[in-house]
Amino acid sequence: MDVSKEIEAIVLREFSPATWSLVDDSARHRGHSGRPEGSGHFTLTIVSEKFLGKSRLESHRMVMAVLGHLIPDPVHALSLQLRAT
Repeated sequence: MDVSKEIEAIVLREFSPATWSLVDDSARHRGHSGRPEGSGHFTLTIVSEKFLGKSRLESHRMVMAVLGHLIPDPVHALSLQLRAT
């Protein structure tokens, strides 16, 4: 399964987001140390009621608990923007 599709399936299943987006930033990271081809750089935005009452750290831990298995390969870097509905 394509990594973007895998992330999508997990986000939809685990967070039932009001809105979400996944941006592949890989092209901006070509030549990056450790991943010269630049692949695997993503920005993930999730707006979900699951983050209500959670600190920023708690929200990030929730996401990493379900996506962490993708790091460091195929995902090299994952920027998170998380908000409660």
